[in-house]
Amino acid sequence: MKIDKKRFFPTIIIIAIVLLLVSFNLKTVQSGVNNVYSYLSHNFSWLFIGANLAAFIFSLWIIFGPYKNVRLGG
Repeated sequence: MKIDKKRFFPTIIIIAIVLLLVSFNLKTVQSGVNNVYSYLSHNFSWLFIGANLAAFIFSLWIIFGPYKNVRLGG
């Protein structure tokens, strides 16, 4: 198996940075995440509802549409 270094190492570095931030200063990271979530859910609640509705409609289309007999997976 060949590893794509351009995607693998930046991902590992980002995960390591997040883990270090969380392990050393959990309350600050938790406060920041809560602030971002509050902002997004307050200002973009219509987008969350629309995305969920679109995913539901897409699921119905996959189930009952022209691709209903296509097997997804092995």
